[in-house]
Amino acid sequence: GKTAFMLQLADQIARQGQPVLYFSLEMDKKELTARSIARTTYIQVGDKEDKKGYPIASTTFDILDNGKYDLYDKDKKDVIQTSINIYDNTAKNMFIVSGRYKTKDISRRMTIDDIEKIAKDFIQYKEITPVIFIDYMQIIAPVDTKATDKQSMDEIVDRLKQISIDLDTPVIAISSYNRDNYYEPANVSAFKESGSIEYGAD
Repeated sequence: GKTAFMLQLADQIARQGQPVLYFSLEMDKKELTARSIARTTYIQVGDKEDKKGYPIASTTFDILDNGKYDLYDKDKKDVIQTSINIYDNTAKNMFIVSGRYKTKDISRRMTIDDIEKIAKDFIQYKEITPVIFIDYMQIIAPVDTKATDKQSMDEIVDRLKQISIDLDTPVIAISSYNRDNYYEPANVSAFKESGSIEYGAD
């Protein structure tokens, strides 16, 4: 549910007219967009069903599976189209950067240096400052491959805080949760190799 939560926050901010730079380090932008459109279909019609008893609201898979579109009931198609039109307002302010970073035909995970450069370039060329979302921290590639997971995460947390200060904008990052703590009360140590996050994050 990490991405679902982050995406809803980002969509709400973008819908208000504030630009959002969303680093999706796990899912591609098509899937994220489909999730947002699917959520909008549910907001419109809730649990309503068509004449055959099928849900009118769509799932992410319904949106992505173009092969089945012609089989959908007219009500379902109309709701999808209306949702796309509604999401268009959000999409104008939503800039999604997909997880893999390509340089000279080589695909690799993004580093914190990549994220900082893209954010600075965005501000320079768009002449607007976005709210930055990181989904999620543990997928950011370490700058130093010899560093431990904790050292890498400490560096990433420090750098994200510095990016927030330098660019004068919120940076909202999410962390994966340690499975050992699923059935325990939430605490900072439950975030995987979260390093010094309690000192750098609000």
